[in-house]
This record gives sequence, C-alpha cells and structure tokens, in this order.
Amino acid sequence: MPEPINLHERWSKRIEKEYRENGLVFPHLNQGAVASELQGVKTVMVSQLITVPYSDYSLSATPGTRYGEVSEVGDYVQEFTMTQQKSFNRFIEGVTNMDQQGLKSAARVIQSQIREQGVPSRDKYALSVLAHKGGMIVSNATALSKSNVIDRITDATATLNDKEVPSDGRTLYVPANVYKLIRTSDQFMQIEQMGNTALRKGQVGRLDNMAVVEIPASRWPASVNFIIVHKDAAIAGKKIDHTTAHTNPLDYYGTVIQHLEYYDVFVNGPKAVGIYVEVGAGGTVLAAPTINATTGVITGTGGTVWHTVDGSDPRYSRSAVPGAAPVIPIGQTVTVRAYVQAAAASDTTFSSAVATAQVTAAAGGGGD
Repeated sequence: MPEPINLHERWSKRIEKEYRENGLVFPHLNQGAVASELQGVKTVMVSQLITVPYSDYSLSATPGTRYGEVSEVGDYVQEFTMTQQKSFNRFIEGVTNMDQQGLKSAARVIQSQIREQGVPSRDKYALSVLAHKGGMIVSNATALSKSNVIDRITDATATLNDKEVPSDGRTLYVPANVYKLIRTSDQFMQIEQMGNTALRKGQVGRLDNMAVVEIPASRWPASVNFIIVHKDAAIAGKKIDHTTAHTNPLDYYGTVIQHLEYYDVFVNGPKAVGIYVEVGAGGTVLAAPTINATTGVITGTGGTVWHTVDGSDPRYSRSAVPGAAPVIPIGQTVTVRAYVQAAAASDTTFSSAVATAQVTAAAGGGGD
C-alpha cells in the first residue's frame, strides 16, 4: 500500500489563511500569547493576580495597618482546554497518484471544505460561546427598531465605558436584520460613519468607534440582539493537527483526504466585562442567586449553582465548585461569589450575573 502523503506542512498555512480571510469572528478576537501556547497543546493553565481596592493611608491606625488591612496576594487560575475536535474524510475518485493534477484536486476539496463547512461552523460555535459566557449578559424584551437600535447600542457602549473597558479594540457583532435597522435608522443617517474607513475582512463599517461585523442568520445565536466584544476579553485557540492524502488505499481507487483540527473560544475571566450581550424576546437570562451573609448558603433557581470563596469569578475560575453551601472555616471572613449556570444545551436560556457577599462563618453556620 502506498505511503500516505502528509499535506500538513504544505497546507496548514493555506488552511489558516482560508479561516482568516473568510471567518467573521476569530479574526477579531485575541490571538496572542495564550492562543499561541494552545497551538502546541490542547490545555494551558493561566494565572493572573487578583487585585484589591486601594485603602486610605492613616497615621492614626493601629501599627501594622496604616496602609490598610493586609490581604494575601492570590492568583486567579483559569484553565483553557480546546474541546472542539473537527475532521473530514473525503474521497476523490480515479486519482491514481498524487501528481500535480492530484494535488490540485486535493486543494479544491480542502479549500471548499474549509470555506463552506469549517468557517460557518467555527463562527457559529464562537458566537454561541460569547453569547452564553460573556461577562455582561442583559435582557431587553423590547424589540429593536429603527428608532431605538442606535440608542440601545450606545447604552451598551456607555456601560462598557463605565466598566473601564478600553474603547479601542471593540467589535460589534450583529445579525443581518439588526444591521439593516442600523443602516436605515434616522440617527445613523445623521452620524453616518460606516464605509468611511478602510475595513478588515468581514467588517461592514464602524459605529461608536467599534468595528461592525454583519453575521449571517445561520451562524447567529437564537434570541440575541447584538454582541460587543473587546479583543482582550475573548481568546481564540486553534490548531491544525494534520492533513493527509492516501492514494489507492484498500478498496478505493483514487485518493482519500483526511483532515483534523482543534479549536475553541475562551472568555478571559479578568477581562470578561469586555463582552456585552443583549438578549431579546424569546430569551431568558436567569436571575442572580442570593447569598446568606451569615451562613453563606446560596439560593438560585433555573440551573446549577457554582461558587468560589477566594474572590474569583465562578464563571471562569478553576477554583469554582458546584453547590449551594460553601465550606468556610469557622471564624473566617471570605468573599463568596456565585452564579446560576444555564443548561449547556439551551439556546435561549442564559446564565445569571454573579452575586457577591462577605461571609463570616460562625459555629453552627456555614463553616466546616
């Protein structure tokens, strides 16, 4: 049996170029250090410092506390593991060897597969992750219209500004029907900004200092009106593992082309507020849980409660655990943070915001 021809070295860069030039989501996300590390492995552990608010310096304070109460420096540890393993296995009839014509046939197959299947499915998955795991998911059942669409987007950018999210590097993703509302709105006609700047691939213009990317309906998550993402808030990890061609394998007369790749999209916990998702009619954002400040017991409905006791965000932190009764050493005060996670299979139910409470466990309370 002929040896398979490894097309990885020859095709990996060309495949990546297809994704870069035809993809609408990945090119606008962070593809820096963490993403680069993921190209070599499937899992990366990332530690980031947890910061605390400044204190007022006081000369009259108890010695040792003039600079404020001492708090131990903690790490926010987040694990990124690529979960999407995608492949295709195609057969080209009658190509008896990998001569120049055979390579051209393989090229057409690979190019078509990536452009027509790979790119749309990758975009759809990425948008679903952003929609369901974004740092700010808000509900607004009032339908978007030409008269309110600009105001709603402006309100979202104002919220991001209040959260100190940098204005540079934001991308506004909208489905085709919302883009049409923007283009035909009276306010847009007055501030006409789109089309006046050199645009990146997939970008249809700029609005409120953001790149605007129009997404086909088939790739758009149900019940979502629009998504704003700062590039540092989401990480695009990808790896092309191999592409090979087998000439005349057993029971075949021709060439079998096999391709495997890994990819995923991750929300960067400390930067998660840089993702703003507006959920419209037909979608439900679960209510944030309540935390008993004495016992630490968490009450939440509609999904699974997850919590942390180290001050990190339970939506992204490696220290997050499921359950409604945090273990707190008796007499210690800890920061309990919790949220209600929607079922992963739901396209119209979205996880809650995070609730936070300072809990001091007393004997008979939530301590160990």
